[in-house]
Amino acid sequence: MGYLNELYGKRDPEFIKGFLAALDLCSYYHNNKKVVFDGRIRNSLFLTMRAAVNELAEIPEDFEWDISRYIE
Repeated sequence: MGYLNELYGKRDPEFIKGFLAALDLCSYYHNNKKVVFDGRIRNSLFLTMRAAVNELAEIPEDFEWDISRYIE
């Protein structure tokens, strides 16, 4: 997901929470896990959210609670 920082740069918490909600909305269950398909491979929702937060947030640790419910 290296393109997120190029597209959006560092963003405010409200944008990031909305982005996480959109990822959740676009996810689906595969083998009892929520996953996101990026056009090439299937990634777990938790790992995708973690990567997005690392790129978009100034302080990624502030979003641990938001993505913790998606731990596999």
